[in-house]
Amino acid sequence: MKSIILTVAAFAALSFKAADTKNYAFDPNNSTLHWYATKVTGKHDGGVKLKSGDLTLVGDDIKAAKFVVDMTSISVTDLTDPGYNAKLVGHLKADDFFGTDKFAEATFVLKKATAGEAVATGKSYNVEGTFTIKGVAADVSFPITIVKAGNQVSAIGKVTIDRTKYGIKYGSKSLIPDIGDKAIDDNFDIDIKLSGKAK
Repeated sequence: MKSIILTVAAFAALSFKAADTKNYAFDPNNSTLHWYATKVTGKHDGGVKLKSGDLTLVGDDIKAAKFVVDMTSISVTDLTDPGYNAKLVGHLKADDFFGTDKFAEATFVLKKATAGEAVATGKSYNVEGTFTIKGVAADVSFPITIVKAGNQVSAIGKVTIDRTKYGIKYGSKSLIPDIGDKAIDDNFDIDIKLSGKAK
């Protein structure tokens, strides 16, 4: 009798765990990644496209997450002159910056997520993980908010990336102290808005 009770209890626990786990796939067509960069003489912003992404939730806990960025899709949105726009896009794709001919993708893989307080739109987390950019892996941490609605999910946050950790040294004041007004900040920000649905 005892063995039957234990078996039933174990089956119930496994069933609850399976039912409580949800896997989501982010939709590139409904997700945005918008970058912002500053320099001594001004600033620029633009976008890159999501290639793919996945999120696993167990209840309200983030257990796994990954997304892949199509670096060949990098664009500039603040320059309206077609010539200047194309020139900057070309430079960002060149080896001075992201070298997209050789490194067409960048990836983020979650290592740890710590739940924070519930917010009006969902639940907040601090996520820690590894970004691989230009073939170089470095750890980052940043806040996100997870919003669930039926079988839909969104992940919204902002990450600050130090480009010099990935070997992107062009115009870095910290590495070239006498660069003057040609200096470009080492850090750039990405607004993350990923949306998808349960698999």
